[in-house]
Amino acid sequence: MPEAIDNPLTGEVTTLPYHQRIGVAHLRQPGGAILGTALGGGKSLSALVAASLSAFNRVLVVGPINSRRTWCADTGDPWRRLAIRVTPLEGIKDPGRDAPRAGWVFLHYDIVDAWFSWFANVFQPDLIILDEAHRLYGHKTKRAERMMSLCRLKTVQARYLLTGTQVRNDRANLFPLLSCAQPLAWGSTFWEFAPRYVGVAQGEYGLLVGRKAREAAVDSVHTYDDEFDARLRHVLLRFEREEFGDSALS
Repeated sequence: MPEAIDNPLTGEVTTLPYHQRIGVAHLRQPGGAILGTALGGGKSLSALVAASLSAFNRVLVVGPINSRRTWCADTGDPWRRLAIRVTPLEGIKDPGRDAPRAGWVFLHYDIVDAWFSWFANVFQPDLIILDEAHRLYGHKTKRAERMMSLCRLKTVQARYLLTGTQVRNDRANLFPLLSCAQPLAWGSTFWEFAPRYVGVAQGEYGLLVGRKAREAAVDSVHTYDDEFDARLRHVLLRFEREEFGDSALS
């Protein structure tokens, strides 16, 4: 991994601390990965460098609307550090009419539905970056279902999930993140994933999941905990604040 990067327009050189270089290597593993770095750790820059090294041509960044400035403003890392222009996409009426068909674009989570067909049939991203990916917690949410579908598009070669929030070891709610990072590797649906890693049992009024399943059927519910932990370590890399201290970029 490079120890420094330079802005091709200004010549400004940015040194990458050790944790960011490790983050770049982690994101570049085949398929996809989750990078959980505490606030101020420069996870977006790790994603930018990883994407640049792989020379992706059509990059979709999805995040909450309040992260649009981080990606699209002249003061944000894409333009300031690497001279990458990220175009913000807006609106739900006639989406894509004036949008670029290559390069980097940003879309906020609330309007993904309106743009889904355009991305699938026109833009056809080769990389998807999900910023603040913890917002996908909950395997039953419409947002999680739509993002899992987006990450399964045939043109997508890699998926980077970024989060500054502690990833809870709640397996049921982790499924959307794992499925977005590595589609189909964890099962095509939650109900393929749950029996092996969460626990499922038949209750009086339907299926019970997780703790409720184990409480209702102690002897018959078995989950592969060691296997799950080993697989999770491969896909999720987490840096806490004390691990990088003041070495992160300002």
